[in-house]
Amino acid sequence: MKTIGRRNDEGIRKKFILPVKKEVRKKKLQSEQGVYKDENEVKIAEKLTNIQKTKVNKVTTSGEYSKLILIFTYLHKEEYWYNLPLNETKDYLKRKKCKVTNCGVTYDKGLFSQADVVIFHERNLPSTDLLQTMNRRRPKDQRWVFFTSETPLNSESGIIPYNGFFNWTMTYKVSSDIFLPYLQYRKLKKKDLAKLPKKEINYAANKKFSIAWLVSNCHFGFRMEFAHLLDTYTEIHVGGNCRDDFKNHINCTRYCELDALKDYKFFLSFENGVCTDYVSEKYWKYLELGLVPVVLGGANYSDPKIAIPGSYIDASKFNSVKDLAVYLDFLNKNDKEYNKYFDWKKKYKIWHPIEGDWPFESYFLCKICKLLSQGNLANKVYVRLSDYWNSYEDCELPEMKLKKKFVPPNYSWESSLKREDEKRRLEQSHINKDFDEVDLTDDSFS
Repeated sequence: MKTIGRRNDEGIRKKFILPVKKEVRKKKLQSEQGVYKDENEVKIAEKLTNIQKTKVNKVTTSGEYSKLILIFTYLHKEEYWYNLPLNETKDYLKRKKCKVTNCGVTYDKGLFSQADVVIFHERNLPSTDLLQTMNRRRPKDQRWVFFTSETPLNSESGIIPYNGFFNWTMTYKVSSDIFLPYLQYRKLKKKDLAKLPKKEINYAANKKFSIAWLVSNCHFGFRMEFAHLLDTYTEIHVGGNCRDDFKNHINCTRYCELDALKDYKFFLSFENGVCTDYVSEKYWKYLELGLVPVVLGGANYSDPKIAIPGSYIDASKFNSVKDLAVYLDFLNKNDKEYNKYFDWKKKYKIWHPIEGDWPFESYFLCKICKLLSQGNLANKVYVRLSDYWNSYEDCELPEMKLKKKFVPPNYSWESSLKREDEKRRLEQSHINKDFDEVDLTDDSFS
């Protein structure tokens, strides 16, 4: 009978008492710190109330280190970031051969008070209520990192509420505390130079056509206007969801294989935002494929931190769209001048981090650990992060300047061609008919 009684008591406790206590704790937290975004944030806040501010030795499941880096947020929908599974955090920096390896890496939020650096992905930022709770409990010298690879135009978070929280930025902007471009390049070493071909290569050989463009976001007005103007002066072959707005088509989406573009000399590397320092795969990917990128964006491409010297044609430097078209036609007919855009291969090579894919965890974690090892770091805070990450200053103003320079007043374009039968389009196209078409599912930012 006693056993039955205890079981009944336990059942009553689970059914009635615990939920009431949980709700009381939740209301208490909400009354103290505001309303959290979801139940998960409430749980995190509850855990933080029991965390002491005093630091202890950095003992984690990953080992013992003098410094600790906490990855706090998801990366989009992934709890554990793409190239850093939970079971690979142990001795991560040593295995990646970082120059400084005395930092541990963890996803464990229970180690918040021990962390020297806490990384937040902009697309997955917690509510400001939770950040305020965390801010009250963070160690004095703990640094918070604001990380994003998107432009301010594509940021999902309103930045102003996040003023005053972050100490470091990690973005594509050159002025970031941790500069994280889409890709980078390195000077060739002696062993690389020894492998260079002895004979000059004609990079124009077997390239039948001039300009290719793959685009599926038809809503970024300026680059569409620029491309349509360019199409009136020279021939552009367009693939992707926007191809029906142009006269000549490539029978593939923007995710084309190399074979789909091997016959072209130039690629329109027009960014989806004219934003300060923003250079995406639209430059790097097609440069690596062997085309000359014709870039159009808000970056200063002449800055060697941004792009490889001599590897691109900057559309913004021409006096008019027509002048650009005339120059591209000249290069298309002059192999010697065209080949000069490949001289960079004699000095540099495109560099990929070890994991080879975004967000390049080994690269930025190595950099962060090196920063931490320097000691006596300035105790700065982005009191107005919204000034640093500002869509108007960084993107809208530069776009307006370029639009004023290149697009005639009152200019507008609309689809001049209706979608025709696929067979007829293929028959009229210069492109071989054996390329498969893949439907695009998520190209809203391309």
